[in-house]
Amino acid sequence: HWFSFVSNPFLKFDFKENKVKLNGYSLRTYSGDENYGHLKSWDIEGSEDGNEWHIIHSVREDAQLNGAKKEGFWGITNNEKAFRYIRIKMVGKSWANSDFMVIRNVELYGSVEKI
Repeated sequence: HWFSFVSNPFLKFDFKENKVKLNGYSLRTYSGDENYGHLKSWDIEGSEDGNEWHIIHSVREDAQLNGAKKEGFWGITNNEKAFRYIRIKMVGKSWANSDFMVIRNVELYGSVEKI
């Protein structure tokens, strides 16, 4: 699992010599109860250089992950671009009403191409 206590937390993936064109993702929460550091609102972003980020998918005020070992899948239908970097960035506060963010599992779905 992964967690952070800093402001504006994010989890970043670097695919090195590859680019990924996302068409969906799934997230699973940690074993903490409701109103723990589970994601409430977030953006999935892509970047080619790790500096300039483009929003691929946004979720706001979603209670689907508010609880222990909750899972969700989100399809992405409007992404036509492949990126070397993908990140999950929390927007606002978690369900704990803090900057605490924790994720148990992440699965990314899509196609891979060489850079």
